[in-house]
Amino acid sequence: MIMTSSHPALTHPDILREVFQHLAPYPDALDALDTGYMPNTMPSERVSVPRRCLVNAALTCRAFAEPASSVLWAVLPQGFGPLFYALPAFKVVVTLEHPDLLLFGDFFGDPYRVEYALQGEISPDHWERWRHCASRVRYIRYSFNFPRWTVEEPFLSILLRPAAEGRPLLPRLQALNCPETRGDPTQMSLLRSIMSPSLSTVSINAYTPSAFSLHLADDLEMMLHAAKHLRRLHIRSGYRVLHMHLPLAHFTHLRALYIAPTVSLALYQHLIHELDALPALAELSLAIDRDPSSAQASASRPLQGANTHSHVDRTNAAEGFPSLWRLSIAGTPSEISQIFVRAKSAVLRNVAISSNQETIWEVGAMLEPLVSARIASTLRKLFISLETDFRPVLDGAEPLHAPFRAIAGPLLSLGSLEDLEIISWNRVLSISDEEVSQMTAAWPRLRRLEILSDVKDIFRESDAWNPYVPDILRPSLSALVLLAERCRSLESLKIDMTDVSEDELQRLETRAASVSFYLQDRLQLLIFAHGDRCLHLKLPDIERLARVLRRLFPMLEGPGERSEDWITRRRPMKHAWNSDQRDTEAFRLMERLNEV
Repeated sequence: MIMTSSHPALTHPDILREVFQHLAPYPDALDALDTGYMPNTMPSERVSVPRRCLVNAALTCRAFAEPASSVLWAVLPQGFGPLFYALPAFKVVVTLEHPDLLLFGDFFGDPYRVEYALQGEISPDHWERWRHCASRVRYIRYSFNFPRWTVEEPFLSILLRPAAEGRPLLPRLQALNCPETRGDPTQMSLLRSIMSPSLSTVSINAYTPSAFSLHLADDLEMMLHAAKHLRRLHIRSGYRVLHMHLPLAHFTHLRALYIAPTVSLALYQHLIHELDALPALAELSLAIDRDPSSAQASASRPLQGANTHSHVDRTNAAEGFPSLWRLSIAGTPSEISQIFVRAKSAVLRNVAISSNQETIWEVGAMLEPLVSARIASTLRKLFISLETDFRPVLDGAEPLHAPFRAIAGPLLSLGSLEDLEIISWNRVLSISDEEVSQMTAAWPRLRRLEILSDVKDIFRESDAWNPYVPDILRPSLSALVLLAERCRSLESLKIDMTDVSEDELQRLETRAASVSFYLQDRLQLLIFAHGDRCLHLKLPDIERLARVLRRLFPMLEGPGERSEDWITRRRPMKHAWNSDQRDTEAFRLMERLNEV
């Protein structure tokens, strides 16, 4: 049937909105807004085409106007500029100022001068249309530097006018990405005018890439009073350590807190004391400053502004991060263990740890609090990055390798794990077949297991970095096969293995020939030689090995060609190995799995 312009579907607002969302300039941002997350928008060449389509659709008929405009104005990732284009009085004046530069394009500078102005009066109807456009904005990212004209007169007065009338500038705003005000009255007035009761997600950024000012706490206080139901808060900066009291514990509806700059040790201890009583906090990301001199300095002086902002009343408040679901923490083992000791959440499922330690034996004590009965039964995903000091290896005081049992004790008690990734920097984890057998018994629900060892580039050329000496144990292919067979849900396995002998290959062929049905039909990735391990791994016959592996695991694949495979399935691209590593039997075996 041919659909005509009079078909009822073309007048149904929900259907039209769904149609126009396919023309959205930033579709990922709309999805993030619908799920309550901070949009991630990047300027794109394709943005101009969908915006034109939406403008034309909004002007076509009354039925299209609202659904097309709601998509058109929903996301403003480059500031307030587009709003002014909705005013007929707004003009862009382009003047050829340097005609001699026309021959050179913009190589020596722009030959044109662009000015923005308001010409004539803004009628009541035009004001109403402008307010209508502003009411559709759900996300905005603005700066005081670019485009600067949008926050200068006469345009600043337009932005501040709704607040003077007792109304928010963007009444339906859900997410805001803005700079700190640094106590500037004009900037504070603009931020205050943007605050809306509907605001649920805020990212506040350092005005300069070096540090936050002491007025950050004042900005947060303003948000606390104007956006009482704030759910997600991102505090982002450059390189300086954050060391000031922040009134974060007063955001009682806060569900997610991400602090991107490192915080001082004093602030970290203050935060985990106050934040553990927030009833709804489900996601937390913190990094403690790793500079020892900075840690000593922060511990010897009080938090800046600690007496300015009142502390939260903890009377009758539940403690222990009761709703914490996801935790990302970086610091030393002793610092990280402080939050693990406090955490008593019954829903903690996802933990990411980045630890810096002098010796890898500190890691076991750090992980011990995770095996409490409550957390051990809920934790599903665990990422651990261990960066151990390489100087003892250079000095000959410690061996390069460390037994897996140095960290395995607590981990083997986490029986609910489904996803485990361990990266050991500057120490090689020595893993025996017996320890792989213990993994099999400890983690029956595993879907992904990755255990890698590497060295920071600064030490890569050192003679002390020799991860292929006989003392370093690596599991056999037979042990990895047994692990995959017994963990029936396993989809991805990445562990460097030891050499395969002809006898072992024959035993695997006998086993594969005796299998009348597939024991494991979910394993898709088996990466047994990571990086330079390919150069040292010895294999008897890659054709026979490939047939055996595909017989045992029919869904098995090798490295992929497309980046999409890595994004969606964590399938590594073949270019993750350099040309020398790809020119080895080990890599050819992994690649052969795509062909057998």
